[in-house]
Amino acid sequence: MKGTPALVKLYEDEGFTLNQVIEVVAVFPLDLLGAGEGQGDTGEAGGHSSSPASLVPRLHCITHKVMKHTNPLLSSSSSSSSSSSSSSSSATELRAARAVLKEVLVEVCLGDEMAAEHLLCHLLSAVYGRQDVTVLGKYCVNLSGVDQALQRQGYCKFLYQVVASLVTQAFLLPLTLHNINKAVFVPKKNYQTDRLTSGILQLPDHTHLVLDETSLVEGQVERTGVANLTALGNMISWQKVDYDFEFHVIEQLTNLPVLVVSEGRSMLPSDAEVKLQPKRRDVEEARRKVEQLLSTTSSPSTLPLLRQYLTSARLGEYVLPEELQKLVQEHFTTSRRRNESFSATDLHRLLIQARLLALSHGETQLTRELWEKAKAIENERKARLPPPTSS
Repeated sequence: MKGTPALVKLYEDEGFTLNQVIEVVAVFPLDLLGAGEGQGDTGEAGGHSSSPASLVPRLHCITHKVMKHTNPLLSSSSSSSSSSSSSSSSATELRAARAVLKEVLVEVCLGDEMAAEHLLCHLLSAVYGRQDVTVLGKYCVNLSGVDQALQRQGYCKFLYQVVASLVTQAFLLPLTLHNINKAVFVPKKNYQTDRLTSGILQLPDHTHLVLDETSLVEGQVERTGVANLTALGNMISWQKVDYDFEFHVIEQLTNLPVLVVSEGRSMLPSDAEVKLQPKRRDVEEARRKVEQLLSTTSSPSTLPLLRQYLTSARLGEYVLPEELQKLVQEHFTTSRRRNESFSATDLHRLLIQARLLALSHGETQLTRELWEKAKAIENERKARLPPPTSS
């Protein structure tokens, strides 16, 4: 992410965390512009302290606030407890926005409605809690089935462009052999310059990370590449990155929705593999239809409405009512009786899907209808996958 670096002087210890997004109102002293070639401040981390103020401005903070989201179309004070009820969009508008977004995503998925439902859920996913080693709320999707014919038409780039147009923060990482072996994935402390060298996985919360595994060709994965893939897999599974401080590591928690695009099943872990089954295969035609749906000339409010919908739905409050808790328990018991391989992990994934499905409809709690719909799309997802091989 490009931008002008700055040193912001705070006069109270706020306990900010690394990569946190904050909004600052500050004083920019003009007299510093010509000062300090070699007279830089001392004691500031990051290595910018010795840079002249003309290159790295010094700002004196008057007030600041932590951003719950970075969507300028919504109030920055929107919270998980109030966003769904206080949003300017009514329930009717939310349902209308969902219908349009679903239509867009069906085109992105080349007519595959089931894949579009899972992609919609993925776009709303976020970590909302942690219980021991279990990360609650994440929903990493592996969109497989992107064959070479689609790759030649630039399908992954098309998919990323649509995602990037809908969310406030997105990053595309082609998993080429060069990137895997040579790129810096994990931030590392450089003790000679006393700076933390940034890595690809040093991203602010809610950055949608799209991994293009179709870019990978046969070749040797070097030692650095193995470490990079391990770090990437750990981030997906545990939503944390271990920053390298040479003599020790510092665990940094993350909240990054990850979408992996691949031809076969990804080599990386995921919460759900969704095998794409296109009903049509012309990517350029799909691009034109998406552009028509999001056109600012024919529907000036469509794209802003979808952007507002995604943020407000993600921040919406949600509860699992007692009546549905009983249904969930019965489903687990019945599923285990029919299939002993049905595990607590399967149930957890289904509950996450049901939660995201409810939020996508603007609901504050799960309903019987949405629970049945969640089970149906999960059953269809599983039916597309080859049966697990016995060890």
